[in-house]
Amino acid sequence: MKLIKYLTLLSRILLGGILLFSGIIKLPSIDTLIWEIEQYQILPTSLAIAYGNILPPLEIVLGILLISGIYLRYSALVSTLLVLSFTISKVSALVRGLNIDVCPCFGPAVPLLLVNSLAIDFVMLVLEIPLLIYRNEFFSVRSWLSAKRNH
Repeated sequence: MKLIKYLTLLSRILLGGILLFSGIIKLPSIDTLIWEIEQYQILPTSLAIAYGNILPPLEIVLGILLISGIYLRYSALVSTLLVLSFTISKVSALVRGLNIDVCPCFGPAVPLLLVNSLAIDFVMLVLEIPLLIYRNEFFSVRSWLSAKRNH
């Protein structure tokens, strides 16, 4: 059981850190992000614009929630769905032979090849598993507040 609490803590920190970084780094270049989302040819323009505007703040909020352990089940579920959307869009682009070489995952600061970012997505999905299965709030703000209330 001790291993699980450290595993979930590590997963929270890694996933939260990745999402927080990617959200912050994309904020200054929303227009570029929207253009890159449109290159996947999955969403109509209006939804691509909405997705591009919502994505960076959502990643930031999810990153903070995961790291702090607040609303852990919900933030883990939403982040899993988000990473699945990234994974599905990249696999779809590869299968359809779209000419997308670089992924906008980390904005212009860290250009990643599409296949490399897909590998990161799979790692992130694996990291989501302990968060979805175990309700472990070890070293979280919520557990800290509960302990403080009990004293």
